[in-house]
Amino acid sequence: METNRDLLQVIQSVGLEYNSTSVIQQTLHENFMPFITQAEEWKQKASELVVTDISQVTEMKLAREARLALKEIRINADKKRVELKEDSLKYGKAVQGVYNFIEGKIKPIEKYLEEQEKFVEIQESKRKAELKAIRQEKLNPYMMFVPYGLDLGELSEEDFEKAYNGAKLQMEAKIEAQRKAEEDRIAKEKAESEERERIRIENEKLKAQAQANEKALAEQRAKAEAERKEIEEKAKKQKAEIEAKLKKEKDEKKRVEAELELVKKQNQAKKEPIVASKVGQKDMASQFLIKKLKNEIGRNNAENDYQAGYKQCLIEILNYVSVQTLEMEKNNILEAFNEGQEYEYQYHINSAPKFDSETYFVETYKGGEQ
Repeated sequence: METNRDLLQVIQSVGLEYNSTSVIQQTLHENFMPFITQAEEWKQKASELVVTDISQVTEMKLAREARLALKEIRINADKKRVELKEDSLKYGKAVQGVYNFIEGKIKPIEKYLEEQEKFVEIQESKRKAELKAIRQEKLNPYMMFVPYGLDLGELSEEDFEKAYNGAKLQMEAKIEAQRKAEEDRIAKEKAESEERERIRIENEKLKAQAQANEKALAEQRAKAEAERKEIEEKAKKQKAEIEAKLKKEKDEKKRVEAELELVKKQNQAKKEPIVASKVGQKDMASQFLIKKLKNEIGRNNAENDYQAGYKQCLIEILNYVSVQTLEMEKNNILEAFNEGQEYEYQYHINSAPKFDSETYFVETYKGGEQ
């Protein structure tokens, strides 16, 4: 039989020579052949069980029974393996080999039957896996806002939509915030650029205004300097005129004083008795000078500082000349008055003098001041 040949090949593969009288071979054959036979039988039965619809409850139940029966065969074979492997290493290898052979035959059938048995669970797992993949792909753009550990395959459709919409809203809010931040940044940069341009233009205007002001100030300074020079020239000219006039007046005064001195000497030589005539001659030069000073003062309108200073100078000269001339002539006046009084007395014009010479001088030349 094919099963017997397979078993012999397994035994020989571990180094045991084929011998129909070999105890080991007989033992292995006797102990494991039943498991192999049973497995072959269930293999045939398993191939007949095909579940394609959830309504095949009977087939799924048979698949379970077959799987459990095969599992029991496998477990019993394993127990036998443990029991027989203790004899020797080679025997153990042979036993292990046989077991592996049996396992290799049974496990695929087991798996197949399990798939038939758990058709609903497997299909549900596939459905959930596919659903998870679909949901995962849908959520990929928003994963940073999906709660950690969320089982997308187990979520109800309502819960998934809540999670999806929440993550999407958070992502949209983030994108909107980024867009708004970018708009604000651009607006800020634009405002700063416009402000810099405004400041630049304002600085240009201020610079131009400063240059214009400096130019105007320079022109004003130049004009003021020209006016100052013109005033200085006028002042020099007026000063020269004043000095010339003062010199002329001084020379005139000297001339008058010389004439007065001459008249005085002449009067003293003549001994004229009339007081009014003698005093008039001595006072004539002073009165002439005073008159000229008053005329000059009257013509001066004091149109500027220099003319005002000149006028004040003339007034001081007038006061000085008036006082000094009067004081200078006082003795002559007193002497002339006394001579007149003596003359009147000698020629009996008046029997007695009305007042003395001092009283006459005060009342006549000082307006009655004592």
